Amino acid sequence: MALCTRRSFMVAAFGASLVPLALPLASQAAGLAIGPLLPYQGEAPNGLVIFDDQIWNLAGMAYNGSDPVELANLLNSVGWSGNITRRFGLAPGASLPNGATTSLEVSLHQVSTSYGASQLLAYFVADRAAAESLQAVSVANLADETRALVGTVAQGQEATVYIRFESGSAAFVLRVTGYSPNGNPLGDVLNLCQTVVGKA
Repeated sequence: MALCTRRSFMVAAFGASLVPLALPLASQAAGLAIGPLLPYQGEAPNGLVIFDDQIWNLAGMAYNGSDPVELANLLNSVGWSGNITRRFGLAPGASLPNGATTSLEVSLHQVSTSYGASQLLAYFVADRAAAESLQAVSVANLADETRALVGTVAQGQEATVYIRFESGSAAFVLRVTGYSPNGNPLGDVLNLCQTVVGKA
């Protein structure tokens, strides 16, 4: 399945068919330092609630790229340890004002070095921009490196921010993506990025 089609399916499906989690299931994934850095219930804007956590292995993460073989080789070369992706959406029966951010996805990668994290960030930015026809925009630097993309997609308006930072002995690449049917989700995305980076 093509990258943009798979992303569109995931975003369209999770808010409509899943029940919010009572607890974040993946917060203590074995061998990863990611869990404590992820945003928890109440930290996402607009009352959005946690809908699911996904722990990715290398093969699964590589499948998300436009060239799975190329991405798998890069993940191996940078000492990629794993990823947890957490999705937030509207609680059943809830509604938001026109223009509000209605869903958010937080994806956090752990790698062995800051240099490797920088390589991975650059790859992800280029790959997502090409797949979704997004444009780069300037934003304040929130950590060691910050890159932002915006554009019109099937779900409305997308804003995606990538950040590289370190915590303890590990390096991380954070991606936060927000969608709004009629508004600009960039502000909410940046605020959630600050929440994650602030825990490092």
